[in-house]
Amino acid sequence: MPAPHVRIARSPSASARRSRTVSYTETGTVSSTACALDDKPVRCTSMAAQLTGLRTGAHRFTVTVSGPGGSASATAAFTTTGPGPVAKASARRLSKRSAVERYALDGRGSLRGETQIVSYRWYDARGHLIARTAVAYVELRRGRTYRYRLRVTDGAGAVALVTITVKA
Repeated sequence: MPAPHVRIARSPSASARRSRTVSYTETGTVSSTACALDDKPVRCTSMAAQLTGLRTGAHRFTVTVSGPGGSASATAAFTTTGPGPVAKASARRLSKRSAVERYALDGRGSLRGETQIVSYRWYDARGHLIARTAVAYVELRRGRTYRYRLRVTDGAGAVALVTITVKA
């Protein structure tokens, strides 16, 4: 009888999802299959295990098959990330001059995910970077409409974007 063998079809990637399915393939003569998540038994059926209630952090999934020819195991490591940031932006007029108005574009209302926001980037409508701070100052011609995009990144590398329109 051929010895059993098992292979994880595709290792799960890092994700904020709190549940996922891990698929595996078995070959050889298999009489029993056991699965574990972080060294705790989990149910597995039909060459897959549905993992639910995942907490933020690193995890290890192991599937072990046994048969008359021995046993074999395969392990996959993956990370469940926390919720990412939420980008929030506002514009406040600071001064009114004849043809030009000064505005503060403010991203300080952005909400962090599980880690601090480590980067703020403001872009104009053409995609040019105009500031690397939570607050950007711009001078706008009266009677025109402008669009700006704020990109915030948290310490885990998660990104959020928001676009605002300012009518000067």
